Amino acid sequence: MTVMDGQKCLTKMEALVVQKCHHGLDGLSSSDAATELGITHQTVRMHLRSAEEKAPQLFPILTPKQARVLHMYTIEGMSVAMIAEIRDISEATVRGYLRRLRNKGVLHDDRPSRPLQFDENTMSQHVVKKW
Repeated sequence: MTVMDGQKCLTKMEALVVQKCHHGLDGLSSSDAATELGITHQTVRMHLRSAEEKAPQLFPILTPKQARVLHMYTIEGMSVAMIAEIRDISEATVRGYLRRLRNKGVLHDDRPSRPLQFDENTMSQHVVKKW
């Protein structure tokens, strides 16, 4: 472990494990990441725990399925039934995903009353500076 400016930095292996498992990047399961890295599942879990202590802003790490359900529910505004139909899973499974997301602190409230919609024509008048 290295310390820079009083902050703990991730080791190379911790950073690699986070990169392999993080839903915003590769999104592999810890078992798949272990296989790909040639280490044990327990070693992956150990590196993830250590990385979380040093860089809590990177956590929680969602599974790829959890990330997709979260996106469909919050961003696209889909109902539990619609997600179940599209993902070809039961409504109980979708509710289980949502419960785990709430327990992880990622999903705080029920979904918005309507999906977020972006329309170029109506948004253009609100944009102050375009890049």
